[in-house]
Amino acid sequence: MFNWIELQRKPVPIVLGLIIIVAAFNIISALLMLVLDKTNTIGTLKAIGATPGFITRLFLVRGLLLGIGGAIAGVVFGYLLCYLQMEFGIIKLNPQIYFIDRVPIAINGYYFAAVFVVSVTLSFFSSLIPAFAASRINPVKAVRFS
Repeated sequence: MFNWIELQRKPVPIVLGLIIIVAAFNIISALLMLVLDKTNTIGTLKAIGATPGFITRLFLVRGLLLGIGGAIAGVVFGYLLCYLQMEFGIIKLNPQIYFIDRVPIAINGYYFAAVFVVSVTLSFFSSLIPAFAASRINPVKAVRFS
């Protein structure tokens, strides 16, 4: 029984890694779509004197806010699900097969904090590519093709 449980724990880092990669690509694509949508506005800002550093900071802050919002929502939703499992045992198990009647949960604040910090850090680094792409937009071409 314990060997089976240990075997089930081994693919968890792989699954979590794949989830993190997909989330990073989603953040990058969302911010690149924002850059494409706001090309005219970025060109106008650069035409009136905004520096590439300002544009980069603007999109980095936008990516960071996106990451913080998603991380807060994820941590709150995860805590709520863990609490509901602890109190009400939403996920039931067959006690004849598993020797327990529900999935045991232990809430550890360190894990929630670690997930929050890693999520926000990854969202910040994922927003670097779109931020640099936005800062390199040529204002003449951006305003001309609007």
